[in-house]
Amino acid sequence: MGSISFQGLAAVDPANGRQVHVLCYQFEDQALLDGFCEETIRRRAKAGEQMVDYVTKRYPISEDFIYSFAKDSACLYKQHIMMALMESGYTDHIYSNLYQKLFDKKYGEAFVPIQYPDVREACRVAREAGGKVVIAHPGHYHNVELVTELAKEGGIDGIEVEHPRNTLEDSKVLSQIAAEYSLIVTGGTDFHGMYSSTFYPIGSYQTKESQIKRILAK
Repeated sequence: MGSISFQGLAAVDPANGRQVHVLCYQFEDQALLDGFCEETIRRRAKAGEQMVDYVTKRYPISEDFIYSFAKDSACLYKQHIMMALMESGYTDHIYSNLYQKLFDKKYGEAFVPIQYPDVREACRVAREAGGKVVIAHPGHYHNVELVTELAKEGGIDGIEVEHPRNTLEDSKVLSQIAAEYSLIVTGGTDFHGMYSSTFYPIGSYQTKESQIKRILAK
């Protein structure tokens, strides 16, 4: 059937500050997407440095040790810090009480927020890169209303409906939106391996072949 290329773009809905994940399928301009992501990567790296500084001042582990867990990643994430703390015996799993103490978005002692680009800008850039624009797991970030707005505006090509973090009610509503605006319906398990808070085996949620053909279509 052919291979599918895709890239994820982190964004935010400025109306309410909620995070939005944008998936760009079958893009043609990698440089444009990379350029768009550069500022987010820079901000994430700066936030990572601040979180590492906080943790290393309170736990006898080195920065180098923490960063060793992120050597294969474009950025340092909170989960990498937790891996270092696990290896040092301070907790027995990533999403523990210690994770909440340090990185809870409201009360975390070491949490540093990151400023993300406007979701409409992310969708525009994804389109300019030649890609099909899909909003990922809208139920998880309570973005169902936003999806409706973007669909009305013609700013997206699809919705990720089949996903473990979409409730049954979310999936029903999202399917109705997709049908009304003739949007592509995608699915995915969003597998994160050891970094998953809840384990869903690869392939638990999938995109139907008919929808894959729509993604591949020029």
